[in-house]
Amino acid sequence: MLSIHCGSTSYARSSVLIHVPEQALDEHGYIQSFSINDGPSVKHEYHALAQMAYYQHQDGELDIERFDTPVQITGDNIDESYQSGLLIFRDDQGMLRAGAYDDTQTQKLLEAAYRYFTRWVRLDI
Repeated sequence: MLSIHCGSTSYARSSVLIHVPEQALDEHGYIQSFSINDGPSVKHEYHALAQMAYYQHQDGELDIERFDTPVQITGDNIDESYQSGLLIFRDDQGMLRAGAYDDTQTQKLLEAAYRYFTRWVRLDI
C-alpha cells in the first residue's frame, strides 16, 4: 500500500494515487500516477479515478480536503514529497478522496487530470 503522510501524521493508505501539480495546467506531462498494481489495466484504473473525481466534484459530491503541511507519499520504490497541487486517491476503505493546498485551482486541476488520462487510454485503444 501507498502511505500518505501530512506532516508527521499518517493521513491515509491507498492502492492508487494521482498527483496533479500546478504545472499540469500548461503541460500534462507533469502529472504523476502511482499504483501498487502492475499491468496494462492500471491505466484504466487511473482514468476511472480521475473521471470519478472530476464528476463527483462537479456534482458537489467530493469534498476537497485541505493540506497545510508538505505531503509525503511512501511505498515500495516510492518516496515523494509535495508542497503544492492536488492529490486524488482511493483510501484503504475504497472511498474516493482528494486533497489540495488552499491556493490550488482545484477544478482546473481535476479537469487537467481527467483530460490527460482520457487521452492516454484512447491512444492505446
